[in-house]
Amino acid sequence: MQLPNINNLKLTQLSSLQLFQLMRYSTLFLNSVLMSNFLQTVNEVSAYETLFLYGATFYTFWLSGINNTLFPMRAVHGKKIYFNTFLVLCLLSVVAGLAMMGYAYTDKTLPNQQLLQHYAFYTIVNATTYLIEFILILEHRYLHVIIYAAVIFILQILCNIVPAILKMDLFVVVHALLVLSIAKLIYLFYILKRFSIAQFEKTIAKSLVKKSSPVMLSLLFSGSIDFSNGYLIRHYLGTLDFARYRAGAREFPVFLIMTNTLSNVLSGKIAKFQIEDKLEEGLQLLKEKTVTLLRYLFPAAMLLMCISKYVFTLLYFNKPEFVEGYKVFNVLLLLLVSRFMFPQTVLMGIHKNRYLAFTSIIEFVCIFILAWLFVRPFGIVGVAFATLLGCYFEKTVLLYYCKREGIAVGKYLPVREWITYSSLLFLVFALLHFF
Repeated sequence: MQLPNINNLKLTQLSSLQLFQLMRYSTLFLNSVLMSNFLQTVNEVSAYETLFLYGATFYTFWLSGINNTLFPMRAVHGKKIYFNTFLVLCLLSVVAGLAMMGYAYTDKTLPNQQLLQHYAFYTIVNATTYLIEFILILEHRYLHVIIYAAVIFILQILCNIVPAILKMDLFVVVHALLVLSIAKLIYLFYILKRFSIAQFEKTIAKSLVKKSSPVMLSLLFSGSIDFSNGYLIRHYLGTLDFARYRAGAREFPVFLIMTNTLSNVLSGKIAKFQIEDKLEEGLQLLKEKTVTLLRYLFPAAMLLMCISKYVFTLLYFNKPEFVEGYKVFNVLLLLLVSRFMFPQTVLMGIHKNRYLAFTSIIEFVCIFILAWLFVRPFGIVGVAFATLLGCYFEKTVLLYYCKREGIAVGKYLPVREWITYSSLLFLVFALLHFF
């Protein structure tokens, strides 16, 4: 029997990015579940979750902002964009790492200050390596990026779970991840040598920072939501509820990845269509892709709502006190409604990124106030609802900005299908939690 040729796999830019991100977020989710079960105490679990929460707060916003901007900018600047992006990432990683170390030194409420300082050094080395997958995808090396992901994410799981099983402390986990990040950095040098033009151009670097700054600011405030929610929960409810909230406060990886990667790729395509004076075709393409995706993801979300309690019972077999996190998980499944609006995709595609920064500030303030009001009377579920309402409000404002730019919502959003599936999702949630 002849095996199929792996080179004949029908991978595209969108599908390879979605598959890569699926593997990444699944790894993060799996690491969290395994570490919650195998770490010895709730305080250790809280310290572990704090590491990645603070790391995301200090790094994710500018990493994602710059990497997302690569899609529309690659078409303009060619391969020169990679080397200049690398230099910008190096500078920002050092600044963010030093800021994180300083914060770890001054914040006396942290579970383990020294551990966070070590983790900050790891993230300085690791941050720039996120460029690898974007270069491979933009250079159409789709199979290479999937193989790279499989190897790296398996090693990440081993770096986390082996020390935990052997009852070693979290410093061993951080140092193991540091060694892995050094290996990734060496591979990045090879990728840059092969695909990039090693030429610094001030205009390109300046343009990259300028175009990505609104996105970075938007993601900074969006990322700070988890930070502020975690602070409020630890302050008013305690360590156990913080760990329980973190167990459930993750959007299902498939949904987050499918919608985010569709947004990233289509923003680049819309930018290209606009250059060719064919913006309407780009918007129609986004609309068609949205219809296809929502017909799969919304039914899956309804099914997950129905079985989430049993799934959490199975996942947290060694920490039954975390099972209550399924209620937070179900609330955050309702974020799928706002994920499918995509006004940010259109605004990034037509290079109106400044709107994203303003609305993210509004979103952060809205969520912080609502979370502060809800945390004591409604607990961790109240904080989840605050996040939900704030995200809905932000997308509504972005829809308004799109309309102000002359782009009606019906041009890029399949309104009828979206309303139908959203209503069904809310109905399932209501039946499960209120009746």
